[in-house]
Amino acid sequence: MKHILLLSLFLLLPFLGCNNESPTSPEETVEKTEQTTINQPNQTQSIIITLPPVDWSNIGKPITHKQAITMTNNYTKNVYGVQNIPISRTICEQLIVGRNVKGVSFYFAKTPTGKFTVVSIPADLYGRRIPTSTTIACENVLISYVRAQQLTNNFSYKIGTINGRMTSIESIQNLLAGNTTGIWLHFANDANGNLTFVLANSANPNTSSSNLVENDYVAIPPQ
Repeated sequence: MKHILLLSLFLLLPFLGCNNESPTSPEETVEKTEQTTINQPNQTQSIIITLPPVDWSNIGKPITHKQAITMTNNYTKNVYGVQNIPISRTICEQLIVGRNVKGVSFYFAKTPTGKFTVVSIPADLYGRRIPTSTTIACENVLISYVRAQQLTNNFSYKIGTINGRMTSIESIQNLLAGNTTGIWLHFANDANGNLTFVLANSANPNTSSSNLVENDYVAIPPQ
């Protein structure tokens, strides 16, 4: 009799649910899981914005001295009293080396004393700044990425609608060819009247016809 009772209980086990719950089919399990996920509060959605690659080959094209003189008003164009900003050869060479570097962005900035200046930071294929770069500079002084954020108001400080300009590695290499000590960012206006730079390997390009002058028409893309 005892063996018969144990056998009966064993046969009933498949029909007994956990905590008296009825068995759940695989379809019901999936449906419940999906419903739970949908109904969970405070879920965040991620939106990925894909930037097109920058055509770096067309950035930093050579221009004539005549064009440069017109754009810079014979190198007298100034921003808050500043006509040009020199960047040493050492800083320039450091800016254009490193993983994924395709060019350099020159951001408009202002020092705590109110002086207008420029922050230089390497840029990648898509024109995005590279915050992990070991070379970020304010003129000829190496600074941290956090310091760069402070000087540029988190890269949002603008003159008109422009927060800076960028140029390619090749344009900087061309400017550094020879024995030049660095490059100068001369303030200028582009064809639309927006602030830009004429890049030259001399503080006064009019003094020698051999100085290579290049212009950057390209604004830094939104990031």
